[in-house]
Amino acid sequence: MGGILFMALLAGLSTCLGAVLVLVWGRPGRRSFAFFLGLAAGVMLAVGYRCQRRL
Repeated sequence: MGGILFMALLAGLSTCLGAVLVLVWGRPGRRSFAFFLGLAAGVMLAVGYRCQRRL
């Protein structure tokens, strides 16, 4: 149970960090937006795979 709460907290903090970066540096370019979107998709797949293996 503690691991799930930690992962949820980590996801929320990552979202806040992303919002702060956009507020500081402004709107990202097309290439950087695509890079970060791909990075986020990879992280979501990795977390989903890890959670599935635990069940």
